Amino acid sequence: MPSPAATNYFAWTLAILLLTAFALRLVGKFSTFFGNRNGRQYRLLKKLHRIDPPRRFELTAAPAGEFLNPKQLHDRYAPLGEAELSKANSELARNYIRNFQQVHGLVPYVVGRFRIIDVHQLGAADVFTSGIVALRCRYR
Repeated sequence: MPSPAATNYFAWTLAILLLTAFALRLVGKFSTFFGNRNGRQYRLLKKLHRIDPPRRFELTAAPAGEFLNPKQLHDRYAPLGEAELSKANSELARNYIRNFQQVHGLVPYVVGRFRIIDVHQLGAADVFTSGIVALRCRYR
């Protein structure tokens, strides 16, 4: 049995720190692949070819949903607090990124007549790099 003076505390401390760093990195990977999907995680998963790009559905193959006009959307989302709204936004974004394959409940579709006031073409600085987004709309 080695004497207490022969124990190399520096080596043990270094080994424990390295194992801790490895465990934290592994937990980070799990949260990237299985957790919420934000812009940074989406870009990483896209580079690693671990996620399919969002695709267009045929009209008859769209996921089951509910059709909401702007008033119904306002009535649903306006009373939510900041945390609840953030959670709902994360869920909607996650459903979109996953191509609506693991949706809980109905997909909300926005219906109505809108006048588009301004648009922005998506580029490299945006989470989704191609397409066009309507920045401000006015309901008629």
